[in-house]
Amino acid sequence: MIGKPGAVALLLITAAASGGTAHAADEQARRIPHRDAAPIVRSVLERPFAFCHDRRIPLTEGDLRWRDLLQSKEAQARCPDLLEAWKRGATATEPNHSGPSEIPLPAAGPFLQTFVWMGLGLLVALFLARLFSQGVAFRRSGSPAERPPVPGASVSEAAAASTADVETDVERLLSRARSEAAAGQFQQAIADAYAALLRSLAGAGAVQIEADRTNGDHVREVGRRFPALRSPVEATFAAVEEVQFGGAPADEGRFRRIYDGVVGLIVRRLAQPLAILLLCGFGSALSGCAFQRVERDQAPSGHAAVLAFLQQYGFEARERLSALTSTDDPTGQLVVLPGATLDEAGWTAIEQWVDDGGTLFVAGGDRELPDWIGVAIEPARSSSSGRLTAAPEQAARFERVRAVVPPGPHLRPLPAGGGSEHEPAEPARPLLLRAATLYAVEQAHGEGRVVVLADDSLFANAALLVEDDAGLLADLLREGGRTVELAGELTGAGSPNPLTSVRRGRLAPAMLQLALLVLLFFACKGTHFGRPVDRIATHRRAFSEHVRAVGLQYARAHASRRAFELYGGYGIERLRERLRLGRGKGLHAVAEGVAARGGRPIGEVMRLLVDAHPGAPGQTSGGSAGEDLASMRQIATLLTEIGGAGERSRARAEG
Repeated sequence: MIGKPGAVALLLITAAASGGTAHAADEQARRIPHRDAAPIVRSVLERPFAFCHDRRIPLTEGDLRWRDLLQSKEAQARCPDLLEAWKRGATATEPNHSGPSEIPLPAAGPFLQTFVWMGLGLLVALFLARLFSQGVAFRRSGSPAERPPVPGASVSEAAAASTADVETDVERLLSRARSEAAAGQFQQAIADAYAALLRSLAGAGAVQIEADRTNGDHVREVGRRFPALRSPVEATFAAVEEVQFGGAPADEGRFRRIYDGVVGLIVRRLAQPLAILLLCGFGSALSGCAFQRVERDQAPSGHAAVLAFLQQYGFEARERLSALTSTDDPTGQLVVLPGATLDEAGWTAIEQWVDDGGTLFVAGGDRELPDWIGVAIEPARSSSSGRLTAAPEQAARFERVRAVVPPGPHLRPLPAGGGSEHEPAEPARPLLLRAATLYAVEQAHGEGRVVVLADDSLFANAALLVEDDAGLLADLLREGGRTVELAGELTGAGSPNPLTSVRRGRLAPAMLQLALLVLLFFACKGTHFGRPVDRIATHRRAFSEHVRAVGLQYARAHASRRAFELYGGYGIERLRERLRLGRGKGLHAVAEGVAARGGRPIGEVMRLLVDAHPGAPGQTSGGSAGEDLASMRQIATLLTEIGGAGERSRARAEG
């Protein structure tokens, strides 16, 4: 038997073992499985990357250092245009990695300037024409009080006609819908949003708003004129009809879905001409500006093709644009390329991220590494290229290394600091050697690790053409998980605020013109084009109006007796239910129950029930409308008396 302390110890050991097993399983799940890199490389190089398919690409001295390594027939067959580009020598300067990269912007040519001014003039002209047409329409329409009534129209029809003329502006309808929704009037808010959609479609010539046209007619008309809008318009109409005719509740969620659908359709309709205008402006800018910018990522020493290779291999690889002072994924991998700019705050954030379990790759660069990394990058000793080989203690880890990189710097390990806060606790472990120098090392730091490479040759596009450089790169990254972020020249280059973006983009004149246009818009939009009138409030029709309308139809047909028979049949069935009498019981049993509970003479009750029951023996002939109405009220009184305390309380409240 195991005592209580032994049982506790056993549970702790079991939990630790299960936790270790779960951690190992999690590590195994994060690791990318090994794949053959050669077919992936062939697939990637079929894409139109400039370094492989553009013989006029400008090259730098850094690009030319790959020339001696790409003399094989296989490399020449994959990228013949690269060999032609190398014949022209270095035609571009090396990028400056000493500070944040500046992206040059094209200067607007005379054709583009003329196009912009013509576009602004046309926009102002259209805007003024729209304002003028709206002013004329308001003056012609007048207020509802000035319009003569339509002969023969009822009060409700006249109110509906005046309500239909109250608001036709799409923006004001949407604004009114938002205000009504904020006040909790979702039924009217949905109706105004629906009206805004109809007015927008009518303004675009998609539908014609007529009194006899239904939503189905509108959908078919939109399908004929704008087929792409049919499906979203039909879905929005269906959502509105669910509330208006289907009994669905008019709540906030349903209003939000309908409103978003309406706004999406309106924006979509307006975005089409705007997109055409932007495309025309972009084309004019290209034709009016003699500007050609070469993407450095497309050069032999760039990283675009390597990024595509990693993605196709199975990594979630992407280029990092945000600053390195904030890192999110503690289990991902961060590759710091030579173009990345790092300050003390950035290194501090990266160190904390590595402590939490991240994997850091430092791919060379002319920079001084912090002490906690435990290695320094030294200048190159020779100009001869070298084959990469695995360090003796890493022979089992890298069984076959067939990779060659150009000449470059080497690494020098620093002595361990004994585990202080900013120094490594143990020396870096060698991973790869280039010729007789140290090329790659690995260093554990907290819960994560740091891998330092002497340069970024394995991350260069040209490395995909050299033996198994791509396979070695994948093997180095496989152990760190699926997420890989490349930090280069564009990392942290985003503007800290909108004003800086405007200044860098030299957009101040254009923003000033837009501001003046917005002021003009609000100045004109805020003025009245006619005498302001009060809005006619519309309310949801009550069910009593429906009952009253049906009663008027019976009155016009002189069918008061028929109405009394229908109501009498309903009343007799309700009395039978409240007295708990079966359907086999006749009118006599119902009359006895009513007389006993209500204290009325049984003969009076029996005569009323027989008169109200259609087709019953002894039924009296029909009387006047007033007599039928009095009999219906007596039936209602019996229902109230038999209904119990709840019915009597409700009757008193309604009375």
